Amino acid sequence: MTALRVLSAQRRPRYVMGWIALDWAAILLVVFAWGCLRGTAAEVPLAVLGMAVVGIQQHALALWLHEGSHWLFFTDRRVNDAFTSVVLAAPLCVSLPGYRSRHFAHHQHLGTGQDTKRVAFTVIRGWQFPRFCVEVLLGGGFLRRAGEFYGTYEETGEKAYWWLPVAVAQGLLFGLFSLLAKPEAYLLFWMLPLVTIKQLVAGLRAILEHQPLRGDPRGYVRPLEPTWWEHVVFFRAGFDYHWEHHQHPGIPCFNLKFVRDEAVHPRTSPTATETLWNIVRG
Repeated sequence: MTALRVLSAQRRPRYVMGWIALDWAAILLVVFAWGCLRGTAAEVPLAVLGMAVVGIQQHALALWLHEGSHWLFFTDRRVNDAFTSVVLAAPLCVSLPGYRSRHFAHHQHLGTGQDTKRVAFTVIRGWQFPRFCVEVLLGGGFLRRAGEFYGTYEETGEKAYWWLPVAVAQGLLFGLFSLLAKPEAYLLFWMLPLVTIKQLVAGLRAILEHQPLRGDPRGYVRPLEPTWWEHVVFFRAGFDYHWEHHQHPGIPCFNLKFVRDEAVHPRTSPTATETLWNIVRG
């Protein structure tokens, strides 16, 4: 117990802020590069590739938002929440208290009818997998999750004001993207990836982590051993130790490797691709 308390007490704000800064830098670099190459043959290919990159980076920011929702950035919870709200939650169009309320309910009611991570139990067997991907890429996933998230704010007493910091953050992003490229860059490289690519990556990750496989005794959360590219796309901010996180939610992501149980999470655990194939084929 003493070792767990030590692991839970540690905070590395420089580590956290460094990775988050790199995620934001990648997004801004895409916008700047597109602005420089507008009117050339590279404009359209870069726009398509850039939207994919930004959507993946937005998902990475959402994973850091998850870490901040557990108060794992700073020892001072007020500083933790201020940083998480300004740098992560508001840009991603959510409020931290609303996100935290839903996420903690996911921990408390994992695998039950009250589990708030409903996308994790979407059936994607056979032909339903491409149907799921198309629906999410057309914005259906964002609309469904928006209804779930924003309905939570009434429960937390936020409904009257939660949108204010979000509106300010979107205004700042619009101005920054306009400065780096053109005003339309905000729609192309922020809102469009946010409602499409980011939702697809987040939905697939939730399914990979939580949808039970037939005969798997571990139930509604599973250990995975992602490849390097799966880590980049799906499992940053310690999410390659998501099984460990559900056992010890108060331990920061950089310490989860120290509570890994080889009997449950061996190095031979399936990759994300292997797990997805097993889910799709049923």
